[in-house]
Amino acid sequence: MHTSISKSTLILSLAFTAAAMYAAPAAAATKSRSNYQNAGGNCHAANGLHDIERMKRNPLGYRNAPTAGSGDDEDEDDDIRSKGDSASNTSNTTTGNVQVICNFAADVFSIGNPNSGHIIKVVQLFARNTLTDSDKGMACTITAGYATSSTNYSNTKSMTLPKSGVQQRLSWSSADNGGRYLPGPASVVCSVPVGVELNDAIIVFDVDVGS
Repeated sequence: MHTSISKSTLILSLAFTAAAMYAAPAAAATKSRSNYQNAGGNCHAANGLHDIERMKRNPLGYRNAPTAGSGDDEDEDDDIRSKGDSASNTSNTTTGNVQVICNFAADVFSIGNPNSGHIIKVVQLFARNTLTDSDKGMACTITAGYATSSTNYSNTKSMTLPKSGVQQRLSWSSADNGGRYLPGPASVVCSVPVGVELNDAIIVFDVDVGS
């Protein structure tokens, strides 16, 4: 017989397990661990149509394809307008912003406060402006926590990406949440302007490494 288990029951069960695993002595040591992911495989357009018509994925990257009539062959790789190699990035090179979601893999047993699901120490997202005509502004919102949780966390931050192409970073951490770790899992939604390229993303958490 198949037994249905609610999300809250599952999370509570995992939390108790995590608490038992990490009931370490006072002298126990912790170490930061991270998942470092490429935006090309980690991010996707929020609108499925944009994912098909405006964004183009290759084995290592994900970018906004040129608009119709631009003179570029959609099947060629030389239509990436960027400074340097964009094969491993997410790039918007057409007209109008694209809503892009980046997801982050966390460890439910990481140290922080696993009993309440607050397990994420830091989330960072790196991006740059690949066009030289003007600076670009980009806003991104992190949403941390599972769907039915009453303690979900949301925070919107913005940054200016200079036309020089110098990479910039957005960062969310426990410092933004009164010193309390962010709940998991987490995703970041960005309104990506024309010419802006998402490069990579990092999520950091702590693990018990013994005394």
